[in-house]
Amino acid sequence: MASGAVLLRQDADPPGITTRAALQRVALTLDDGEVVFGYGGNDGDCSSYHGWVVAVPEGGGALLTYEADSGPGEDQGAVWMGGAAPEVEADGDIWLASGNGSVTNAGHAYDDSDSVLELSPSLGLLHYFAPSQWASDNAHDRDLGSSSPALLPDGLVVQAGKSDTAYLLSQTALGGVGGQLAELGSFCGNDVDGGSAVVGSVVYLPCLNGVTALGVEASPAGLRQLWQAAGAGGPPIVAGGFVWSISAGNGELDALNPSNGSVVQRFTLGPIANHFPTPSVGDGRLFAPGTNRVFAYSG
Repeated sequence: MASGAVLLRQDADPPGITTRAALQRVALTLDDGEVVFGYGGNDGDCSSYHGWVVAVPEGGGALLTYEADSGPGEDQGAVWMGGAAPEVEADGDIWLASGNGSVTNAGHAYDDSDSVLELSPSLGLLHYFAPSQWASDNAHDRDLGSSSPALLPDGLVVQAGKSDTAYLLSQTALGGVGGQLAELGSFCGNDVDGGSAVVGSVVYLPCLNGVTALGVEASPAGLRQLWQAAGAGGPPIVAGGFVWSISAGNGELDALNPSNGSVVQRFTLGPIANHFPTPSVGDGRLFAPGTNRVFAYSG
């Protein structure tokens, strides 16, 4: 960090991957000395690819890998999550969501696509959740894995994707196919793409129609929409008492009131270079990416 010198450069491609058919869109995270990230496909699912999760030792060495849609004749199941990073629990378990797979027949065996997945630190599949209509979601490109799982401190999980349905799950028992504790439909009106933010029992989701806040109830299990912002819909973060989100369409950074979603302050960034730009904080400053520069703001 002090000098920028390269300490490690290693081929991180999974075995047998067709590199032109695969994209590494997932942000990187650390899990006990391993750098963990994912691979997905190109726009339109062109060519043949598989969703992969890869762990590279910080000091170099053999890769750990997990492959989605790995059965004979299967492909897709992208791990992309709108650019968000896998979530890592205190025990090292890794949480992610996968996109649509190649299986579109409800009578076919489940293939790890359109799912929330929990992996062990060695990338073994521990348990999973998929909607009952996962095969139909595959057929209609309704990626559940267009966003990352939101882990709540009380042992619950919220997941939403392109189907305009949010699912409430248990961290200890994802329940397999159709195993949700509760669901909330028609809450967003568009895709949910990217990482989410969690404060207590409230989840702020990156709905393209505007950041949407969901309240989570543990008993009885339930989800309710608290508000939907009229401004930015990019992946949100919470900092300095506000919910921050970037609108890629008009290049604006919004500070939202966490209680009602109203725009408290707005900064113009200009054109945005990527689909799901996400602000971040560090050293007392807020950072936002533009096309060819980074904007920094201080409180």
